[in-house]
Amino acid sequence: MERSAIGSLLRAEQAYAWQLCEKQTLTYGIAYYQKSPTRLHELQQFREVTIENSMDLPRAFEEAESFFAALGTKCLRWVAAQNQQTEALSTFLQERGFVPMTYTVWMLSEWVNRAHTCKYRVLPARPMQSAMLEAVMHDVAWASEPESFREERARVLKERISEPSFDLFLAMDGQRPVGRCALFQVGDIASIMDVGVVDGVDSREVESALLSHVLVLSRRLNMKNIVMRIADACADRGELAVSKGFVPSGSLIEFDRMSNG
Repeated sequence: MERSAIGSLLRAEQAYAWQLCEKQTLTYGIAYYQKSPTRLHELQQFREVTIENSMDLPRAFEEAESFFAALGTKCLRWVAAQNQQTEALSTFLQERGFVPMTYTVWMLSEWVNRAHTCKYRVLPARPMQSAMLEAVMHDVAWASEPESFREERARVLKERISEPSFDLFLAMDGQRPVGRCALFQVGDIASIMDVGVVDGVDSREVESALLSHVLVLSRRLNMKNIVMRIADACADRGELAVSKGFVPSGSLIEFDRMSNG
């Protein structure tokens, strides 16, 4: 079945949110939540938001804020429904402490049969949970975050690692984990997610090894729609995606609350 790249990605991310969280349908969208405070935006989010009249923005915001406050938490992320206009929403949320995070959605358009050789081995993370923890705790993207933040990230991955639809892999340099990457399957969709590398390594080489591995797996599983998102700030990852057979296929914007202490 043919799907748009954005539609495929949103479907996969909604399924992933449902694995992570409980959910509750509200008037203007769906709240995905855990019943405990957290700093992780994906654990307290308001998704599939549809607001036809901008005059309803205050009402939608108050409903979401009240729902999460009743749980003793905060809503940390808003994600509009596909095809929902976001201009008025963006202005409204930025005035209330949310920051727009922009991504390009990439879809695999061809299988690139290019041999990949490097010094890194890519192995399943399930039997290597201590190595997985090390990879998360030393992720270069989170170097400035407190240890408690990285521990919570590791906890979420550990909870997902036994899910049959979620395959997490580690890039290993000898006995040292140097990166990770997951393949999340939802029907005929394969979403490549949670790509990360540790400090002090050639990030492009590590990411290339991981992407090559999950693409081989995707082909073996005969996945029809293979997608991933890349933050617009990470242009080098876009170049890597092109080399693997991906094409840019749309844009995605999320609104993350920055003052979420």
